[in-house]
Parts: sequence; C-alpha cells; structure tokens
Amino acid sequence: MKARLLQLLRFWVGVMVLLSPLWLAHLAWHMQAPSPRSIATVNYTVPFANYQLHAALHWALDHAKVGAPSGQPRWQPATDYIGYRPDDRANPQRLSDTPLDPFDTLYLADAYGVYDADLLPEALQHWRPHLVTSPLRFGGIDDADVAALRAHLARGRDLVGEFNILAPPTGAGPSEALQAMFGVSWTGWTGRVFPSLTDVEDVPPWLSERFAAQFPDRALPDMPSLVLVSEQGHLVVLSDERFPTVVPSIQITDAGRARFGRRHANAPYFGWFALVDATPASETIATLTLPDALLGEPEWAQAGLDLRFAAITERQVGGSNRLYFAFDASNLDEVPPSYRLAGLSRVQALLHRRHDVFSSQPAFWQVTLPILRAFLREAP
Repeated sequence: MKARLLQLLRFWVGVMVLLSPLWLAHLAWHMQAPSPRSIATVNYTVPFANYQLHAALHWALDHAKVGAPSGQPRWQPATDYIGYRPDDRANPQRLSDTPLDPFDTLYLADAYGVYDADLLPEALQHWRPHLVTSPLRFGGIDDADVAALRAHLARGRDLVGEFNILAPPTGAGPSEALQAMFGVSWTGWTGRVFPSLTDVEDVPPWLSERFAAQFPDRALPDMPSLVLVSEQGHLVVLSDERFPTVVPSIQITDAGRARFGRRHANAPYFGWFALVDATPASETIATLTLPDALLGEPEWAQAGLDLRFAAITERQVGGSNRLYFAFDASNLDEVPPSYRLAGLSRVQALLHRRHDVFSSQPAFWQVTLPILRAFLREAP
C-alpha cells in the first residue's frame, strides 16, 4: 500500500513539474528553431574584462538562438566579437582586418573606443571608465572600416548599429558614410540623464567645466538632470527633482508595429543617445521624445530643434536591411541568469514599467529586446 502511494506521489510531483510555468517556458524555448542568422558583433569599447557594452547583446543572441561564431553552445563575451581585447591590448581587431564573408549580419555595438586614462591602475582595478580627457588608444569607425562595411552591404548583407558609431572619435567622413548607409541624419547633439550633476564618479569633468563657463550664475544641480551637448560643446540642461520631468521616452511607431508586431511601446530612457532624424530613405520604427519642459529653456529655443527624433530606424536596400538604434540599446548592467525561457522578454517588460527609477531595464525589455529578437529570428 505504501509503495502504491509513493508511486502515485512521484507521478503527481512529476506532473506538477512538467506543468510548471518555468518548465513549460524552458521546454518551449528548446522547441524553437535556431535563428537562421550568422552574426559578427563589433565592439571597440572594451577597456575592462566585464564586456559591459556587449554582454547583454550576447545574452539576447543566445535568447534568440543565434549560433555563436566559435561554435560553442553559447556566445562567449571574452572572445566572440571584433574589437579591443583586454587580454591582448597590443592587438585589437578592426572590421577592416576581419574576413566578413561568413557573416550575413554585422552588429556595431560601440565605437567610442579605449583611452589612455582607461588603462590607469585605478580605472583597471575598479572597472571604471575614464571621465577625464586623454589620448585615444583605439576606437572610432575609420575609412578602412567603411570600405569593409560597403563591401558587406554590396553583397546584400544586413547591418545593425547603435548610438555612438556616428560621433567622435569616428571622423566626419566615416560618420557621413554611416549616416547614408542607415538613412539617418545626425543633428550633432547627444544627451543623457544624470541622477545628479554633482556626482564626480559619474559626471565627467569636462561637463562640469562647460556648465560653469556657460552658466556662471547657476550652481551645479544636485538632482536628476537631462544634459544635451552639441558637437561644439554647447549645453542645454533641464533639472528637476522628479525623474519623469526630465527623462526622454521611447515609443514604437505604427510602422514599427506593422513591421515587428505589437510590443510594449512606451519606455523611459536614461542612458546616452544621439538626436537623429530619419531621411526619406528609411522608416522610423520608434521615436525618442524629449520632455515638454525643455520648451521653457532658452538654450533649447536657440538650438532650433524639435522635441521628437528617431530612436530606431530601418532602411531596406534590395536584400540588405540596416537597423539603427540611436541610443545605447544593449548596454545593460545585469541580465537574467538564464536565457533558455520562452516569453521571458514579455515577463521582464511587465516587471520593468516604472518611469520614476533610474534604470536602463525598461527600455531594454520593452523596446530593444522585442525589436531585436524579432529581427534576429528573421531570415537574412
């Protein structure tokens, strides 16, 4: 009798395990077909071995079942990319040095680069990027990279890019070429939200110096602040004790929904971004809208710009698709321990819907990952 009861208990425990949401999500992920894409990721900004600017991207590639170029079961942040390598600082890789024929898609994650100050003992010890101005060691898209990208696109291949590939240290010529490839026009302005402009561990000294020079009668705000800076170094600063007043929002457009399906479509964005406009050659998949309170800032009126810009664009040329994120789309401090769960992005999007907390999580889960995952699951 006891043996029979034990057998029944084991049976029902097994049924409960099989029917648990986590197990079903895990099973559903394994049943999905692998992505048909072969991708090379490019990151010129890897001063430290935390690989922060592409670690979340690699997680997304694993989640979308994109095969790693090394043939390993999962993407390896330390090796599966083209760029600067902390374990071999003397031999960084450029796009122009790499055979690109095996890849149908290139993903340009970051091109800001590595600087002398990044390699100082304190920076290396704490994995803290430089804030002071110092000579460039490696970085920026150059003419040879542009030639390699043009050859890639001429073969009808796909291209994805993020925020700072257009800005210095990328030169004017390569930047114009990249803008033409993606079908965007950069206004020359970039921006970011800072929790406090008095935080010397987060705010670069050049920003404080320019603020003091431009606003000699104003104290540096010790509160959430949206900072916009032009190529010439001109600042527009909007400060308020409440995050929602100063934080831009990203919204998926009707064209974006038609292209990629319905998604969580409104998220605050706190990180670095570029103010770009879509040209007639591209489609705006998502918009970046600056706070209405900016209209009360005289410096913004002098800039002569609108409040609405392109956050995600797509340009299709024959069989070549070019997707551009005008913000640090895949820069995330922390990702879930497992990527082998179907529906995880939707659950995370529901969990990260607050607009009053300084976090890159809402934009990643509600905007970046749904769009990127749909793109990665398509045949190139």
